Amino acid sequence: MKTTTIILLSLGLMLLSGCGSKKNTVNSSSSPYSTLGYGLTQQQANDIESLKSHYPCSGQYSQGAQRIADVTFSSTTPVGSGGYLPSGALQLGGHASGNVTAVYAGVSNFNDIIVVKTLSGGGFTVSLSFCTYQYWISAGATVTNFMLQSGKLTNPSACSYGGVVANNTIAQISSAQSQIPTSFYPVSCQNSQYNNYNTWY
Repeated sequence: MKTTTIILLSLGLMLLSGCGSKKNTVNSSSSPYSTLGYGLTQQQANDIESLKSHYPCSGQYSQGAQRIADVTFSSTTPVGSGGYLPSGALQLGGHASGNVTAVYAGVSNFNDIIVVKTLSGGGFTVSLSFCTYQYWISAGATVTNFMLQSGKLTNPSACSYGGVVANNTIAQISSAQSQIPTSFYPVSCQNSQYNNYNTWY
């Protein structure tokens, strides 16, 4: 009986230890900021998620192109005066704290999507939705590192979100052996037409 009790207690401690370890693990895929629409109003979330259908991964750059898993990076450094984004590498995961105060979106020439959310805690998050690209970004790949070079947030009045201009960002992709530069431009939702503009910055 005593042996049985010790075994049961040991198993109980192992289970509690395992649950505690899992709870404290930081993982960008489980972060509440890892989805494009999280923390937004219903209208904003619908508009942001609809960008994937308005800017599908076409086959002009890669046969059968598709989106890889969305991923979120963050910075505790606040956005500068005039909406200028601070340069430098971002941290994988939604580590910046606070409620979403504003959201901004942009697309690349390859229909990759970037969504920037400013937070009440002073920092911001950057969520990315990349398309596969022959020889560089394969299906099942993930963005493991992301760096901003220069960028600015804009506020078109006709949309539920602002625009993102981010020139020559650097992304490290798990399926590539080198870093991939990508530039993003704002999208316009005026009159239900989604177009990217390259002259806002």
